[in-house]
This record gives sequence, C-alpha cells and structure tokens, in this order.
Amino acid sequence: MNNFKFNIQLTPQQVAYRKQLVERLYNNGYVQKFLNENHLDIEFVEKNTSYLEDWIDNLERCKGCHGLTFCRQNVTGLRQDLFIDDYNCIGVKYRPCRYQQQLNKDIDHEKNYRLSHLATKDYLVDFKNIHLEHETPEYLKVYIQVKDSIDEQKGIYLCGNPGVGKSYLMMCVANKLAKQGKRVSFVKVPQLISDLKACFNEYDYQRDVLNDLYYSDVLILDDIGSESVSKWSRDTILFPILDFRMERKLKTYFTSNLPLTQLEVKYATCEKNKDDVAAIRITERIRSLTDEVKLSGNSRR
Repeated sequence: MNNFKFNIQLTPQQVAYRKQLVERLYNNGYVQKFLNENHLDIEFVEKNTSYLEDWIDNLERCKGCHGLTFCRQNVTGLRQDLFIDDYNCIGVKYRPCRYQQQLNKDIDHEKNYRLSHLATKDYLVDFKNIHLEHETPEYLKVYIQVKDSIDEQKGIYLCGNPGVGKSYLMMCVANKLAKQGKRVSFVKVPQLISDLKACFNEYDYQRDVLNDLYYSDVLILDDIGSESVSKWSRDTILFPILDFRMERKLKTYFTSNLPLTQLEVKYATCEKNKDDVAAIRITERIRSLTDEVKLSGNSRR
C-alpha cells in the first residue's frame, strides 16, 4: 500500500491572514475566558480556529436579543458552549439561553399532559391574562362559571359561535389543573378523529390514544360536533370514552359550536338511517358529566 503524504504550502498572504486570525481569536474576551478556565494557551487557538470562530459567531448572535421572538440562532433559544472532554479534545454542546430557560420554567406543567393538541404558546394561557375590566357582563358570568368549575365535580359543556373564546377558557382550565398536578388531556375532536382514521390499522397507536382519554384525570374535548361525524366515530370512539368517564365520574369538559340539542340532531343524522338512540346515548353522557353553558359575543379572532 502506498503511503500518501500531503505537503500543502500556504501562500504568504494565507500565512499572514492565519496569523491575524489567531491573534484576533486569542485576544477575544470569550476565548480568553475559556482559555483561562481550562488552562490553555495560544497553541490551542492555533489548532482550533474553526471551532472558536463558529463559537464566537454564535455568541455574537445573542447580543442585544430581546426574546425568543427575535432569536437569530439556527435553533431558537439554544446557544453554543465549548468544552474540553476527557481526552483533552474540544467539543460543542448546546444549552438554552435565559429566555428559553424562562419559557421552560413557565411551561413545566406540560409534563402533566397525557395527550395534547396544544401549541407551545398555548401552555402560557392563564386566567390572569384575561383583562376582565374590558369584558361584557355576559362574558364575566361565563368566566366565573368556568373558573368555579375547577373545584367542582362536574365539568362544563361550553357552546357558542366560533371565535368567541371557548377554547381559550378551556386552555386556562387545562393549564390550571395541570399546574395542580392533574393528568390532563386536551384534544381537538376533529384532529383526534382524523388521526385515528389515518391510523385505522395501527392498533397499538389507537389503544394508547384511547387509554390516555379514558384515564386522564381531566379530559377536554375541544370543538366536538365539528368533526367528520360517522357511525364509527360516534359509536366506536366517542361513546366508549364518555361512557367510561361517566361511570367513573372523571372530570370532563367540552367546547362546541352547537348547543346539546343540536349536537344530538347531528349525531342522529350522521348516517342514512337516522339513529336517535345512539345520539341520545352520547348527549346523555355529556349531560351527566357537565353543565351546559352558552358563551355569546362577537368573534375575538
């Protein structure tokens, strides 16, 4: 086997540039601190110029930052750290910046969700963020009913037109209870049915999802009645969940664009042969689990 030797000659201009680069890096405040902490010298800089250049560039992106919305990092909220491993080689790791650390703290209760269709920003939703001084008497009444329900056995069936703030109030409930250590599931019913239908033959997935909905301390079914209703979704998915939770008196909440009377009609006419009994079985369980509350007003979207 031939032994290849590489003998790359730098031009005088390249030599001068490299010398300036090493000097610039060596005199950088970040690099000086790193060298001092790890008892390193300029020889280390000469061997690791690319690592140090990338590191300084990464740190500079954080200068003057006012929050995650303005983050200039490749991965939002994460900044580079260099370290020396057990073999005295340089390595790179990423750690959350102060804004990401605060966000992680603010949404720590996310770990108490068994199943969730919420976005990260939704875990920040809180009753205290609602400015009651600007709200109507009708909204205040519903606000009090929803908030008081947290300490009661029954949940709320919150109905009203799209955009009036039903889901927001339910997010407040979900986060409040999750912060109290309750195991919570917040699912959007149209998405739930669509996901289960897409994974129709994946029995382990369906079992895991349904178990989360059966056994959550608190279950919030958002936008029920807006899903693609079928005999399968009504009788195989929703009814067993509601029946299980009713029998065990497990706290359950709903939001819907439809009053319960109209929801019953929709579930009765979801197939060619009208099935009033199946629809009544669904709505009777909802009535057993909740108090119906109507939220009126203009759209907030």
